[in-house]
Amino acid sequence: STFSSKELEINRDSKLALDLNEKLENQIEESLKFTANGITHKYFPDEFIFKLHSPIAPKYRRLDETCPGCGVKLKRSSPIFCEFCGKAVCKDCLQKARIFPQNVSKKGRCCCVCEGKFAIDLGFSKFKLELAELSNSEKGERPRRDRIVALERELQQAEKDLWKLADASERRIRKANDEIQLTKFKIEKMFAGMEFVQKDREEIVQGMREANFEMEKIERGIDELLEQNRNVDQELKRVEARNIDQEIREIKEIIKSDY
Repeated sequence: STFSSKELEINRDSKLALDLNEKLENQIEESLKFTANGITHKYFPDEFIFKLHSPIAPKYRRLDETCPGCGVKLKRSSPIFCEFCGKAVCKDCLQKARIFPQNVSKKGRCCCVCEGKFAIDLGFSKFKLELAELSNSEKGERPRRDRIVALERELQQAEKDLWKLADASERRIRKANDEIQLTKFKIEKMFAGMEFVQKDREEIVQGMREANFEMEKIERGIDELLEQNRNVDQELKRVEARNIDQEIREIKEIIKSDY
């Protein structure tokens, strides 16, 4: 059987729409992944964080060895928990408070991973709704195809925005690494200065020891001189005493001879 030009055009448009739809689904699947601080995460539309009315119960909290947002090792003494997923995170990965999805009057502390999932959910909820409407619609293939193409463009833009977010996260990691290297350099410089001061201190202490040793030598020399002076004085006194005795005897002899 043969087909009219109109039927061929409809078949061609239908095939194009199916191809675009498959491509769109693949792009959506890939766009469900996002990167935060160099760590890849995946968005699931039915996650419990989108159904919360209030902070997650303490019994569902989880403290791992590392932060899920950036991979840094966590301190177990004073953990900080995301009030949406319940996981412990570092203070840098804890974003500002956001409204609970099922209770607009209440806010909770949200980590960067949950924040990324909420950002994707906000963008893709509209796409999922419109795609569902298109699937159930009785409209012709051409407007359906045009709408799918328009949605594809919007998804591409959303993907670009996510890549920008990933690039910003990478820049943040590089900046943090630069700050760590600078801090390490300052610490090494400080320790080098301390070693230099320690060396100077040791030289000063050694100089003081040598000076004390010389002072002790001088003091011993002074003591020896004083002792010598005392001996000389005693000897002089003895000599003077002998001379006086001799003179007295001589005077006595003279006196005797005169009488």
